[in-house]
Amino acid sequence: MMEQNKNNTILYGIRKMEHGAYGSYTMFPICVKAVSEYLGG
Repeated sequence: MMEQNKNNTILYGIRKMEHGAYGSYTMFPICVKAVSEYLGG
């Protein structure tokens, strides 16, 4: 499920992006991991 407005898009079911997630403090790898989980990878 997805919700959009003028400034952002919210994907429900994807893990929250925050420093320290997945044991990392670099946002790009955190985002890649969270999206791959969301897509079933």
